[in-house]
Amino acid sequence: MVDAALGLQKRNYDVEIFTSHHNPSHCFEETRDGTYICIHTSGPRLICCPLCCPGSLKVRHVRPPFFLPRSLFGLFHILFAHLRQLYLVLHLLFIARKCDIYIVDQLSTSIPFLRVFLGSRVIFYCHFPDKLLADGEYLDSDRRQELGFARRRGLLKRIYRFPMDYWEEVTTSQADLLLANSEFTAKVFLVHFPSIERKPRVVYPGINVERYKPQDMSADVADIVS
Repeated sequence: MVDAALGLQKRNYDVEIFTSHHNPSHCFEETRDGTYICIHTSGPRLICCPLCCPGSLKVRHVRPPFFLPRSLFGLFHILFAHLRQLYLVLHLLFIARKCDIYIVDQLSTSIPFLRVFLGSRVIFYCHFPDKLLADGEYLDSDRRQELGFARRRGLLKRIYRFPMDYWEEVTTSQADLLLANSEFTAKVFLVHFPSIERKPRVVYPGINVERYKPQDMSADVADIVS
């Protein structure tokens, strides 16, 4: 998503990233060296220089309140992920941040709210469905055992996952355009989201070719020759 955002920015689109989690010490460089604003209950806090440097992105970190952690004693990750994204959407609604297009990544929770209340078109970039990740599907038996996945969901887990899996499918179907990161993901998507008849268009993760340009080695070669 970072490379896609940089590509759109180079084409003179105004790109802004909103996220509920951003760690400046462990993130993509392009999201750190431009305008990074942390927004929380005490107000916005400017982290980096206010001028967006070339090749960097504007990132707004909407920090959820303390009662919305990423997990509770290592449990309920997906539940809190949904709630944290809803908190982020509430922030967007509060500031009436309407954009021509929202590109939503990973979690689809926000899609209906962005479309209905902000009147924006939404593109959802599909990764592997969360309901399959939760059960370790498409892993061989040894790998499943290594990661601690049970062969079948227990009753409590089925009850816990049912609304999550249902909500994932319903909200995903409401996107204006569905994209997937591979043909394999698109096929898995169709099999496990049977109510969605549209096959996602495949857009492979971008590559920043600037990083792979050969460097000028003439000075080093001259030193060796001499």
